[in-house]
Amino acid sequence: MTSAERTVFIVESHAAVGDSMRALLESAGLHAEVYRSGSQFAAAFETGKPGCLVLNVDPSSLNAFELLDLLAARGIALPAILITWLNDAAIKTLATHPGVAAVLQKPLSDTVLLGAIERALRHA
Repeated sequence: MTSAERTVFIVESHAAVGDSMRALLESAGLHAEVYRSGSQFAAAFETGKPGCLVLNVDPSSLNAFELLDLLAARGIALPAILITWLNDAAIKTLATHPGVAAVLQKPLSDTVLLGAIERALRHA
């Protein structure tokens, strides 16, 4: 199965950011779906659908971690890429959470994001 046959699930509360990410991924030949919240994604996700998650980590919310824990409880192992404004020390802590394939610090380049997604999809 190629990466193009897998889905990149973007969980991003800001519509413009999520739509921009989807456009970038589709221009790179990847299939992407955007969800505005972790609960929206969890309700819509079809078990067994291969891919990876791209999650925006909002320091005021544990939404990303709650979602990862919920998926793990359901036996769903999608590699997750976390995107955050947090500093390096906090990023090291985020990276130890089960299911996290990469933690990227904002601002990030398209190349960095696409590279992390390709690596995650290879392990999906």
